[in-house]
Amino acid sequence: IDRAVPPGIYEVVCESRFGVSNPRLFVVGTTAELSGPPTVTKAESPLELPLPATVSGRLQAGQIDHFSIDCVGGSQLHIELMAERLDSRLTPVISLFGPAGEPLATAGALPSGDPSVSLKVPVTGRYQIQVRDLFMGGGNDWFYRLTVTPTPIIRSVWPPLSHQATTAEYFATHQFAGQPPTQQPLQATVTDQPRSSWRQFRRLLSPHDVIGDFVDLTGTRLGSQSTPVPVLFSSPAAEILVVDHPSNAANHVVTLPDLPIQVVGRWAADSNQHRYQFEAAAGETWVFDLYSHRLGCLTDPVLQLESITVSDAGEQTFKEVGFADDRPKAFAGKSVDGNGLDPTLSFKVPAAGRYQLTVANLDSGDCPRSDYVVDIRRPHPDFDLVAFLATVDRTDVNNKMRLATPSMVRGGTTAIDLLLLRHDGFAGPVVVTAEQLPVGVTARPLVIPAQANRGSIVLEASADAPTSCRPIQLVGRARIGSEPRLRVARGATLRWPVTSNKQQHLVREVATVHAAVTPDIAAITIQPESPLVTIQAGSTESLSLTVTRTPDSKGPLSLNAIGLPKLLKVETVTLEEKATTGSLKITVDSKLPPGDYAVVLNGVSKRMFRRNPEAAHRATVERDRLKTMVADLTMAHKQSQEAAEQASPEVAAKLKAANEALAKAEEHLKKQQQATAAKQIEVPLSLSPITVRVVSKPQPEKS
Repeated sequence: IDRAVPPGIYEVVCESRFGVSNPRLFVVGTTAELSGPPTVTKAESPLELPLPATVSGRLQAGQIDHFSIDCVGGSQLHIELMAERLDSRLTPVISLFGPAGEPLATAGALPSGDPSVSLKVPVTGRYQIQVRDLFMGGGNDWFYRLTVTPTPIIRSVWPPLSHQATTAEYFATHQFAGQPPTQQPLQATVTDQPRSSWRQFRRLLSPHDVIGDFVDLTGTRLGSQSTPVPVLFSSPAAEILVVDHPSNAANHVVTLPDLPIQVVGRWAADSNQHRYQFEAAAGETWVFDLYSHRLGCLTDPVLQLESITVSDAGEQTFKEVGFADDRPKAFAGKSVDGNGLDPTLSFKVPAAGRYQLTVANLDSGDCPRSDYVVDIRRPHPDFDLVAFLATVDRTDVNNKMRLATPSMVRGGTTAIDLLLLRHDGFAGPVVVTAEQLPVGVTARPLVIPAQANRGSIVLEASADAPTSCRPIQLVGRARIGSEPRLRVARGATLRWPVTSNKQQHLVREVATVHAAVTPDIAAITIQPESPLVTIQAGSTESLSLTVTRTPDSKGPLSLNAIGLPKLLKVETVTLEEKATTGSLKITVDSKLPPGDYAVVLNGVSKRMFRRNPEAAHRATVERDRLKTMVADLTMAHKQSQEAAEQASPEVAAKLKAANEALAKAEEHLKKQQQATAAKQIEVPLSLSPITVRVVSKPQPEKS
């Protein structure tokens, strides 16, 4: 790693003949890097750590790792463990013990996952740190990074909102064991790039969680951070109001200046309801968009809006006119996670007057971070795109899900599921294109029609496409009013495959979507007679399909279309093993609005597959090379015997070694031939989209 690489969290993917892997996270740190030896599992032989240092480890079932560190009384010690943020299966718990073995602090067993401990060292001596899994689980996927440092680890700053490319004073939040949180000022600069690497390890409860741009802070003290510290990006034109509410002030009310405005606040255990009042004119529409969970806080916020009327006697009456809690589920057709926790409320003012907005946290726990931002703005119709890199497992579609990276064989296809998030009343069509594709890969534009919120874009590799892998972009374009609008899709993936309906569906954002072409050849290709079919509303049309199979293609094939409007029906297509043609029947209800609709047929084909035949070829070449060597040495051995009536010891030794190597090569070849023997497998198949153009039925002429 070059010294110029900034510290932080990076994504790593593996490219191979089988395509591209799902992304994993890799940390570039700032301290000495160590690895835990096997002896760390014994309390009597802990790994001694310098200060500062980072150690990488892995827990097996029932295992506890032990570390020791020498500290000076009165100094600061900060311990941080990274596991959940790195896609580890570990539910970490860290414990700190004093020189006499007395317990000083334990952190873990929180929904946030990754624990930390900070304290002022009471006495000089050797301290012990223990790392374990809360449920005493373990395995190769239970890995972690443990960092010890004398300088505070900054996990959050206040306020969590800033303008672009500005330098300002923030307050870093620290909390020593057994003491309330404290803040220290620091100077920091907002980067120009409105996309934080912090997004890569943040859990997504809903596709709505991708909404909002975050930026990383930089600065002298922040430069030592392995984990980026993000703040929400704010438009330079927006007015920001930072409010520190007093404790135990249930009746405290803040009067807002003119709207629009962005309000920044933070809850506490004794102050979890904040009230803001403002004046509004009749007919105005305002959107109240709250950020808290999206800031990384363990909160459950709600918004309540009330009108205020005042009697002649001066008594105020409050009437609820709006309420918002969790956002609805939006992973349509996917049993992934649940509702977004950050609410949004849209309100059209019925009458001029004074209104009160209550911003409350239903989770009354005293979490170190309980910040929020309420963006109060006029409606701004817009959209976001999410590319979801996961799919149901074919072996158990009701309970299992697997990772799905866009990899395709030559002549084959792969589909990427897209979710369209519409904001503030935008209901128009969006055209999605795939850009920066590998050589030989194409994709027809996908039109997500008005009112719809989902579609699949299909990448198709030509029969002669070279093996390659590269990052791609999925770009959505729409016209909102008179203005063109462009949005690049953000990727989301499962952290791990889901193997049962009792397992959590952990989703996070990915920085880059990769696409790969592998050297294998598609066993079956299906082409419609035309990529476009025009159908009158209330009519049915059929489209012929041409089927091309290789000898590796086996069995019948069924094709279905999913995600269609209810008024557009596509019958299941069944193709027998020997079929070379098929027919697609499309029925359009008379009530389906005119427009273009994308139909993507999906199925699961069966084919004979040879896993990594190149390995068997290499083993054959090596076996043949050794055979030739043995033959040459056998001849040399015979010639030396005939010339000197006694074999040369040197030639005999070489011949023996060659025969031993040949025997090993024969055994290796046998194993490779067994491993690469053709086996029947199931392969997902997606056809390039067929555009169904619905036109209105001609009206009969009046006589």
